Amino acid sequence: MKLRFSFFYLTIISVLKLFSTEVIIAKIDIPYNIALSPSNVAILQLNNVPKDCKVITIEELKKEKYFTKKYLQKEKIICHDDLKKENNNKVIFSFGSIEIETNGRILYENNDYIKIKRDNGKIEKIYKDGRAR
Repeated sequence: MKLRFSFFYLTIISVLKLFSTEVIIAKIDIPYNIALSPSNVAILQLNNVPKDCKVITIEELKKEKYFTKKYLQKEKIICHDDLKKENNNKVIFSFGSIEIETNGRILYENNDYIKIKRDNGKIEKIYKDGRAR
């Protein structure tokens, strides 16, 4: 009788593992706009994952740098909606022998100037001949 019960129990556990999903949870409380690293998270097998949660994997965390969009509580599931990718908007423009690298994206460019939108939302106009205005 014990042998049947233990065999049945092992079968149920193995079937549940087949249908479980690997999720990532926060080991510690993670503040807003902090880089997420594999040392801050743990892997957990769950049977029921919320339908609105697109689960992130450890491979994705190792491949790209993610920042938190909100405060993440300890032992809560981390979804793609909770994270944002690293913003890598760099603009490099050359004025002869001088090269300038700045954060932002180019809005407009002509022969006289370049308009750049910074990450904080400000629009900057840089003249190609070096004058301020």
